[in-house]
Amino acid sequence: MIRLQAEEKKQNQALRLRLEIDRKPNHNPAIRIGFEARPLKSRELLVFADSEKEILSEGKVSFEEKENRFYFFPYVDLVWKETPRAEIHSLVANRRFTNPGKEWSAVEKSQCPRFLAELFSVEAVLSLYARDKVLQIETRKGFILSPGTERQISDLVLDYFMDLLPPLDEQSQNHQ
Repeated sequence: MIRLQAEEKKQNQALRLRLEIDRKPNHNPAIRIGFEARPLKSRELLVFADSEKEILSEGKVSFEEKENRFYFFPYVDLVWKETPRAEIHSLVANRRFTNPGKEWSAVEKSQCPRFLAELFSVEAVLSLYARDKVLQIETRKGFILSPGTERQISDLVLDYFMDLLPPLDEQSQNHQ
């Protein structure tokens, strides 16, 4: 906040920080922070761009003064659900993976978004299907997901949501 105070002094007016998500093709999104004039009656020192309010309100934005950095921690709940077929594993999130249903196979993993390619690196994963807030993972017959493998997959999903990436159906095929 020292930088904000310095900028206020320099511009001789009350300012606040404005957060936006900078989404460049083929790059992970980054939070961009700028200054804007603060209305006289406002006490808010931090605001989100209108287009980002929904996604950034679904988590906690934190400022680490020592590092002079902002961090975003999304509120993500993941629940593993059993399915009728032993080789299909269902992971339900409180955040959206896709709008329409979409399927990917291990054969095409080099053309998938990075997050999905990382999931295919998990032992025995053959295909993935995502629709809305559900991610289904097909493994080879007879393979049992261990608690360690479930944790590894859950960690990859959490990383995906923390990276502020758009839903999988909105990412370009070349997004890495």
